[in-house]
Amino acid sequence: MSRGTLEKVPLSRLKGITVYVQDDLYNLAHIKLELNDARAKYERSTAIARPTVNGLAKLFAGFIDACTPDYDYVFAVIQRHKLPLTATIDFDETCQQTP
Repeated sequence: MSRGTLEKVPLSRLKGITVYVQDDLYNLAHIKLELNDARAKYERSTAIARPTVNGLAKLFAGFIDACTPDYDYVFAVIQRHKLPLTATIDFDETCQQTP
């Protein structure tokens, strides 16, 4: 991947990943994307925030246990599925669009 090009991971790529329960990472990513879209619409903004895989992992670990999040375990699960930590997660149809 060339420098300056943002890599995207389609939301569906998270299906089947289980940290604690089936599709838990997918479900959190889906609600995060929907809430980001809703906020952008509310603010009448064309800039819609998207989480990185790394950011989602940290959000997930903190959501499960805010006092002592187990980042290492969540990152280990993600690494087993070979997801790039710096890639942004987006809805499938957005990832399939060409610039």
